[in-house]
Amino acid sequence: MEKLMREVKAQLESWPAWLEAKTVVLAVSGGVDSMVMLRLMNELNQLRQYNHLQLVVAHFNHKLRPESDNEAVAIKEIVAEYGCIYFATEWGEPAATNVEAQARDARYQFFAEVIRTTEADVLMTAHHLNDVAETFLMRMTRGTSIRGLQGIRGCYQRLMSDPSGHTVMPTIIRPFIGVTKAELEAYAEKFNVTYFEDASNYMDHFVRNRFRHTYIPQLMQENPQLLQNLLTIQQQIQDSYTVQYADYLDLEPQLLMYSTNHYWLLYIPAFLALPEAKFNMYLRIFFEERLIEDVPAYNRDLVGQLQQMMRNRRDPNQRLQLGHGWVAVKRYDYVQILPEEAGPKAYFGQRLILSRLNHWYALDGGAEAGIFAAHQVSPEMREAAEGWAGLHLSQAQETAPLNFQLRQRQDGDQVAISDELGQVYHKKVGRILMDLKLPSDERNQIKVLVDEKDEIVWLGPVSNSPLSRGPQTDKITHIFLYRKTRQ
Repeated sequence: MEKLMREVKAQLESWPAWLEAKTVVLAVSGGVDSMVMLRLMNELNQLRQYNHLQLVVAHFNHKLRPESDNEAVAIKEIVAEYGCIYFATEWGEPAATNVEAQARDARYQFFAEVIRTTEADVLMTAHHLNDVAETFLMRMTRGTSIRGLQGIRGCYQRLMSDPSGHTVMPTIIRPFIGVTKAELEAYAEKFNVTYFEDASNYMDHFVRNRFRHTYIPQLMQENPQLLQNLLTIQQQIQDSYTVQYADYLDLEPQLLMYSTNHYWLLYIPAFLALPEAKFNMYLRIFFEERLIEDVPAYNRDLVGQLQQMMRNRRDPNQRLQLGHGWVAVKRYDYVQILPEEAGPKAYFGQRLILSRLNHWYALDGGAEAGIFAAHQVSPEMREAAEGWAGLHLSQAQETAPLNFQLRQRQDGDQVAISDELGQVYHKKVGRILMDLKLPSDERNQIKVLVDEKDEIVWLGPVSNSPLSRGPQTDKITHIFLYRKTRQ
């Protein structure tokens, strides 16, 4: 077996995703890298252990060069000789600016479409060791994060969307991750592999080409093992980040109190309880893994400013511009991250379902609450409570999970209040709080207890039992209690 084939086969077989694959999409551009990959994969497919593989070729014509149409025709003919399934498309409207990034996005949308159509397990690309080194050094030069320093990974899963918005999550595999460009060119020459040169690869006004033709060759004069050393460093960074990300995920439910489309809510005390290094690392991971699509321009300075804002106990209300129309808004124990045009949310904190009787639920901000059978509530418990409400629960309600929720107040909330004559009328929560002359920041922290109809039975901790509703003859069977656990 030829040397390159042995190396590639050993690399592939180190990845479980490859061993389990049934349909593989080959991303073939027409350059020497991808055309060698096409030939090698067809050779591999002749081996008895791999002849079950279904190979699919996907070619994206970027339409950026006059010769690209002729090359697409030639690639189609070569693929037909190998007997592979073939998909091709072209860039209908090539971008005028930021061409490289937009071409990549369009290309991967096409790959996602092919993967979805063929139900493929794997997308294979021909990135090689030189690509690894170029990408690593370019990112280090211009500045990047630890996630960015992971560079080009050899095997990983990626969420992708096709032009219609349908998503797929194939495994991306790069069998040449440890193979140099020179080895691929030598193989192509030895076996007379047809490939097509892109003249732009020799133009040094492109940053990557300057690294390729000038900087890396100069560094290799200092150490011929440069490429392999950079690959080793990159793999160590990947391993380290994987461990750190797994640790972050274990703690994320405590750090990220709430998330939805275009809205994130961070809980400051949970971050402050972390060691300094983990505080820094986990906040960066949050940006890199959760906000990268919304706030792509984040940097170390921006994260540092957000850290300072979260640590500043003297100012409970602050605001930080994140760029790209996003803003971080601090309110006491929370930081909201959302589009600036949306404005801060009307509520902060948890929305809890109080499903169990006789159980204290821990709340954000150093508090707890629960619903208890009346006979279990001692005078001392009621005395220690910041707020309470008498409830009447039917026997059926007592034996089934409760359906009360504790949430932050919202605009438009109203409560039913009984006057001295027993007449019930409704009053807006906002008006009640204004009458109590509470500052706006305190008003935003007010919590309400609602029943299964989302009707308020407690507004707290400023108004207690009078909000409890029901026929006058109803006996209080249970009591809701709210108390502070720290000042």
